Amino acid sequence: MGVSRDVTDRKLAQEALKTARDELEMRVKERTAKLQKANAQLEKQIEERMRAEAIIPKHYKINDGDGLKLLQRESRTQHRKLSEVAQAVISSKFIID
Repeated sequence: MGVSRDVTDRKLAQEALKTARDELEMRVKERTAKLQKANAQLEKQIEERMRAEAIIPKHYKINDGDGLKLLQRESRTQHRKLSEVAQAVISSKFIID
């Protein structure tokens, strides 16, 4: 009876290990997807900002008070968006070894 119990305990441990490994793999896939989405958002925002920075000087004089205010407002908006995405990534508690 001692031998069959040892085998049963080993089988239970192996099954628990497999379950834990499967769960970890699922969590990694979920977090990877979140990071990929956040990265795509950041890339899109960077592209939008670059386009805005390229277009705005053509239509507004930088020395013009209204043009400068528009640039500052756009900069603050983009910074806020980037901060929100970064905060979402940080709050996912993703750890890279």
